[in-house]
Amino acid sequence: MLCNKKYMDVRFLKEHLAAFLKENGFKVYRNVEVRGESGVLHKLDIIAVRGKVKLAIDFIPLNRDVNLSFAAASIKAMDLKGYSSVVLAPKSFKDKLTFDPIHLKTIFYDGNVFSILNEIKRLS
Repeated sequence: MLCNKKYMDVRFLKEHLAAFLKENGFKVYRNVEVRGESGVLHKLDIIAVRGKVKLAIDFIPLNRDVNLSFAAASIKAMDLKGYSSVVLAPKSFKDKLTFDPIHLKTIFYDGNVFSILNEIKRLS
């Protein structure tokens, strides 16, 4: 089942997104660390690479502080030169976000994996 009453389990989303990216020609790495320009190692849920396109993808689960999570993701995105940084967060977070994370492509999900995949497809 690809939809859920509440927000989907992040593990389910990660699995489907990784499979989708592989099917679309990306080399996919899950639960990885990438060294930024600053020398800091950044943990990422998914790195996807196809030619010159490099996606750094993180998920923000429901039990995290919205603004702190987006601030951390923004700093990470600034340090990861050459990557398009994507954050996926529950749709309920949209109204709680108090700043515009300009360094990130943000996808707010509502339980429909197809809408997430369509957004990711536009980036690649």
